[in-house]
Amino acid sequence: MNEKLVGYHTSLGHAHVQFLSGTLILNGLVVTQDTHPTPPVADLPKMEFNIQWREALTGHLVGQVLLTHPHVHINLIQLRSEKADPVPLSQKGWQDAIEAIYPFKINLFRIQNGEVTYIDTDPQRPLHLTEIALRADKHPQHPLQGPGISVAVSR
Repeated sequence: MNEKLVGYHTSLGHAHVQFLSGTLILNGLVVTQDTHPTPPVADLPKMEFNIQWREALTGHLVGQVLLTHPHVHINLIQLRSEKADPVPLSQKGWQDAIEAIYPFKINLFRIQNGEVTYIDTDPQRPLHLTEIALRADKHPQHPLQGPGISVAVSR
């Protein structure tokens, strides 16, 4: 995964594969920016990849991803470093890194109980969003809906 990333690296606490169900679970995944590693950009306590068996019955082998209680940390120093980097964020290899660990196309991406913390110039006054729920679905359940993203944030 790290060899695909540019300017970032990851560390992983534990990985578990369930071959019969086609599930990959990553526990304790941490993403850090190389130039400013503290705080980590993301703490992902649990990232679960599953095959969507319903789609497999129609000949489409695709997967879904569930992030449980991810915490994204963003600060002004890291943002300025990213802006000054000649490699755009879209070319940092994020999609390649995911494909390196999970070979199936992602059809559904969900976040449960996520958090985002942004620190501007005063670390004593962070912007903190909690209980974030996100669902990005390429093929929604209802045939009249198009692909889309829904986000809910409380507090």
